[in-house]
Amino acid sequence: MLKPKTSADVYLEEAGDLLEKGDVVQACEKYYKAAEEAIIILSYGYKIEIKNRDPVSLENAVYLLSKFLGEEIVKYWATAIMFLTAREYMDKELVEEYMKDVKNIVYLADKRNDS
Repeated sequence: MLKPKTSADVYLEEAGDLLEKGDVVQACEKYYKAAEEAIIILSYGYKIEIKNRDPVSLENAVYLLSKFLGEEIVKYWATAIMFLTAREYMDKELVEEYMKDVKNIVYLADKRNDS
């Protein structure tokens, strides 16, 4: 039986499609959104309240999630922030190198969502 896709999964797929087409800037934005959605899903799973989707609330959630998931989630989130802030300066090869961090954070959210 197929499991339903989360919003993070959808953004991750869209990012991959955009990157394949060579639209690096849009792909970076979608990778960021995938990570943001994954943080929301993980926060819900660990009963961490996020009042707003503003940067401060998301950073606080990542900090609290690191208590459950370890410091790697901080690194993954930092990569997502890089995708958002440096998207104009990134090339396809660089995105391909760093996208695995976003894939990891989405994987964690999917795993938590399945349990």
